Amino acid sequence: MTDISAVISLLLFVVSSSFYLFYWVEHQAANFRSVVFKCLPIISLCLLVYSHQSHVDLQFQRGILWSLILSTCADGIFIKPAMWTAVLGTVLFAIAQIVSMMAFGFDPWRWDMLCVSLTAWSAFVFYAIMKARAKTSHLDIGTYIYLFILFGMCWRVAAFCAHIANVSYVCDVLGTTGLIGALSFVLSDLIIVIHIIVVEIPDRTHWVMATYYLAQLGLALTVYRSDFSCLRGEVKETLVQSDNTFITSP
Repeated sequence: MTDISAVISLLLFVVSSSFYLFYWVEHQAANFRSVVFKCLPIISLCLLVYSHQSHVDLQFQRGILWSLILSTCADGIFIKPAMWTAVLGTVLFAIAQIVSMMAFGFDPWRWDMLCVSLTAWSAFVFYAIMKARAKTSHLDIGTYIYLFILFGMCWRVAAFCAHIANVSYVCDVLGTTGLIGALSFVLSDLIIVIHIIVVEIPDRTHWVMATYYLAQLGLALTVYRSDFSCLRGEVKETLVQSDNTFITSP
């Protein structure tokens, strides 16, 4: 990926997200313009990931890209407030989280981080049920299932971050951006759930979208790990075998 394309994509993200957060949120309506302004920051991140020329770990890059695309579709659907848009948007976000989990992989497993994620999810569900303003509905149950998937994504990103922490300083920074992104995603969706189920939160949209944009940026930046040899063991082994084959070939 060229430096100029990265700069353009990141500049578009900063400008479009700032415009949406500081101006358009107050004027948002269920129309096409709102869809464009809301989705443009994530579209810019799609361009950032798509234009990244990585020939080392294409599966990871494609996973992050598809997660961003699914999230963009969900963002556009959520513009129209209705029961079917809430359900469909949540399903799309759930699929996006599963795609992200598959991209980050399940090696190493990290039981300790899995226990932390399950404990955090259980504690929040218990809190939400105890503090709920109304009796738990089927929609609430679906929300808790989505949060279970979201906390699972956070677990895999945390394991990824720990896996590359000792590779190099730059790799550690990229892992940290991914972890910040995952935690910001959790915070963004928890704000939504608390606002809907427990208590109304002032300026909820600003907080939700600010943490959401930060989350997507942090996760998107992890595609650069292949530029700094933040590679999985099997990829390294494949590269070594290829080099040996080249050296021993007549």
